[in-house]
Amino acid sequence: MKVKSGRTAESHAAIQELVDFLEQFGEIAEEQESVFRVNGQETMLVLFSSFAYFQQKG
Repeated sequence: MKVKSGRTAESHAAIQELVDFLEQFGEIAEEQESVFRVNGQETMLVLFSSFAYFQQKG
């Protein structure tokens, strides 16, 4: 699934990477920006921390 969320190219890429990972656990739907539903049941709010993302990426 291609996400719409992300205010910058970096945040969009990070959120897309997360959604790609989560898809192995079920169907992901983007309810609104940064709010995702997993398998029609669990709802999650996704926030982007550039410091944490770039620290993890190296």
